[in-house]
Amino acid sequence: MTELESIITAMCITSVVQVDDLTEDFSLDGVSFRVFLAPASGSDVKVGDVVAFDAMLPYSGGEFVEVPVTVGSWSPVLFTAIKASEIDLTDVDVYVAPIKFYKQ
Repeated sequence: MTELESIITAMCITSVVQVDDLTEDFSLDGVSFRVFLAPASGSDVKVGDVVAFDAMLPYSGGEFVEVPVTVGSWSPVLFTAIKASEIDLTDVDVYVAPIKFYKQ
């Protein structure tokens, strides 16, 4: 397998986990992940809306930065953490997909 094929394979979504608690910073122990936001039942949020929240990225220098995410599609951004209480879980359901081979 070439290096490019390895990178493409590493970016494939192989498992999905729902985040049901953001009272503390959320991370997957150093494993980067992608985020999918879906409108929660009874919410006014719609597919196509943009939700911005503070998150840590692999190259944000260990700092939280504001990241906009479009509701209803997998974000192309790689995350390493979501700051506590940044996303209102009554508005959107949050799903993450670990990128197994991309560990910071």
